[in-house]
Amino acid sequence: MEPSTTEQSRRQKSDAHESTSSVTEKSSSLKQGNLESGRADLTAETNTNSNGDFWRWATVAGAWCIQFTGPGYVNSFAVYQDLYVRELLSNYNSSDISWIGSVQGFILMSLGIISGRLFDKGYFYHLMIGGSSLYILTNFLLSLAKPQQYYQFFLAQGIGNGIGGGMLFVPTMAAVAQHFHNPRKRALALGIVASGSGVGGIILPILLNNLFKGSAGFKGGVLATSGLIAGLQLIAVCLVRPKYPAKTSKPNETINFNATLRKFFADSAYACVVAATFLTGIGFIYGLIFLQLYAVEHGINETFDFYVVSILNAGSMLGRVSIGPLSHFTGVSNLMVLYTLAFTVLIFALLGIKTLASVAVFASLYGICTGAYFSLAAPLLASLATSPGEIGLRIGIGFCLLGTGTLVGAPSCGKLLGPDFTWWKPTVFSGVFSAVGCMLFAIGSIIMHQRQRMKGNGGAV
Repeated sequence: MEPSTTEQSRRQKSDAHESTSSVTEKSSSLKQGNLESGRADLTAETNTNSNGDFWRWATVAGAWCIQFTGPGYVNSFAVYQDLYVRELLSNYNSSDISWIGSVQGFILMSLGIISGRLFDKGYFYHLMIGGSSLYILTNFLLSLAKPQQYYQFFLAQGIGNGIGGGMLFVPTMAAVAQHFHNPRKRALALGIVASGSGVGGIILPILLNNLFKGSAGFKGGVLATSGLIAGLQLIAVCLVRPKYPAKTSKPNETINFNATLRKFFADSAYACVVAATFLTGIGFIYGLIFLQLYAVEHGINETFDFYVVSILNAGSMLGRVSIGPLSHFTGVSNLMVLYTLAFTVLIFALLGIKTLASVAVFASLYGICTGAYFSLAAPLLASLATSPGEIGLRIGIGFCLLGTGTLVGAPSCGKLLGPDFTWWKPTVFSGVFSAVGCMLFAIGSIIMHQRQRMKGNGGAV
């Protein structure tokens, strides 16, 4: 009886040991499998992040090309203004001619209210391909415009070029904004993008002035710059891509656009910011469009006149790239107030500028301030969005009002200037509107800081 019991006990222990070994082996196998799976997931995640980083910076590079060929080209209109007033459209006054540039700039920025919404709905590539094609085509058509045929210049450069550029301007900035969530990093990325406008504003006026005054003439000069623009926009189409897919909606769901606008403008900070962009748009456009003519009429060295716009745009590039490091310390909204105040003071200072040296200093400082302003507008507007799906439309509305301001400002300044070139009238007009806009930016900044404190976040905004 005893041996049998002992043998049974041994068998039970043996079975228990085998069972434990089996469980241990299975557990070990499971852990090993989980480890391998974890490694695979980590590798996949690393690859995805690496790929995301590539497209993030590729988007920045492509958007830079759009800034070079879009706003950078528009910033060169002072060269066209001077040529049109003195030669190609000499039968028309400076106010009539300034409508070409102001309509071009207005459509480029204000179309953002449509292109931004289409971007949010997933039509990014339709906008890129369609906008680039139209922009390139109308640039080539401008070279065929005949002297004193105002409507040809207006349709090609003002309307066609403006629409093509407007289909690209806000969507490419919104695509960059999607890739950067931190406000300061977003400001840095958009500052780099906006520097494309400054670089274009340096190179293109020098190129255009030399081509127009050289053997190429107007037609050859426009064709040469059109070829450059076409190449850069092709690169942009290949590089820029949004981070998020289109915001999908249910089949029977309709989005009330008016309700969306009411929601945006019920936000007091956003309302102050977009109202300020409109008023400052009326003000700052004066220096950008009339500076070369101002230098010519004040008898500044003719060779130097060619480089006035390029000096202004060199300053603009410096201002655009400076906002990333500076906003880290001051915040985007505070920096916007400071730069707006600075170019308001400079506008009034123009009344005392009469020499070559003073024009050069004014051009560089004014370029720095207005360049920073342009770079800060997009991240400031984007920071007020409550979700990524609002970024395109929020930026689009802001730039629509900014474009409307420039549309009002340039012809108004041209009218006040008159055939006798009475410079004090447009100077005071522009300075007052800029000053009021600066105050609204300050109010918006105060509201944003109060919200940050209520959330318990004391960081700069």
